[in-house]
Amino acid sequence: MVSTSRGGAKEIALGALFAGLVAVATMIHVPMPGYRIYFNLGEGALYCIALLMGSKYGAICGGIGGALADIVLGYPLWAPFTFLIKGIEGFLVGKMRHNRKKGSNYRGMCDDCRLHLCSWLSLRLESCSYRVFY
Repeated sequence: MVSTSRGGAKEIALGALFAGLVAVATMIHVPMPGYRIYFNLGEGALYCIALLMGSKYGAICGGIGGALADIVLGYPLWAPFTFLIKGIEGFLVGKMRHNRKKGSNYRGMCDDCRLHLCSWLSLRLESCSYRVFY
């Protein structure tokens, strides 16, 4: 019987499935009227993965899944920015999950506020990078 190591095939396969989930959820998008941006379900998938699995999965799956969606949807210029922004976002959300287990309800409320701030900041960074290049 083969023993599984920490970076085994099971973790790689799970990460690939989660990255695909983020990519597919990001491809389900709704154009925002009046703007050249779109709202997508990728944020929800990324938060669920990061909160359930931790910062490593959140960073890797968020970055790869979001960048893959940009490439497939025809926005390859944004793929590097999305990779960094969504990767950092997934990492921070996963870290908040780790800190929440150790703290009280007050700490959980602070983490919720930071989670909303992280989401708002990622949207601002994406829109600012869009304005710089177009």
